[in-house]
Amino acid sequence: MATGDQIVGAGGFNIIFFSLTALLEGKSASEAVERVKTQLRPQMLRHWLFWPWFHLLNVRRCCFFDFRLPDVPLTRGVLPLQFYFNTLHVRVVFQNLALVGWSALLSSVGAASKEGKRNAARL
Repeated sequence: MATGDQIVGAGGFNIIFFSLTALLEGKSASEAVERVKTQLRPQMLRHWLFWPWFHLLNVRRCCFFDFRLPDVPLTRGVLPLQFYFNTLHVRVVFQNLALVGWSALLSSVGAASKEGKRNAARL
């Protein structure tokens, strides 16, 4: 299920994002297709480098991130490494914070491709 989301869902979202932003900028359909062709692969690589690892850490979190220490006596000054699942409300907060950063990245990628074309047109 998660693999399908990372391939189909993310790919579909990125295709829609790049084509829609190109069309909203007044580009033609062929220019929108060209933007998708040039931007999709690097964006999907960024996606796969970030989101699977984020979700892995968001669902399973180490006790070092929580200020409640486990009820296990400390051994030689080292905390025992215990894992537990985050509660839903904590996951949503972390997910939304990451999504704000991800949206900023998408915007900067879109602006960089637009700015690169402007600079190329000046030359």
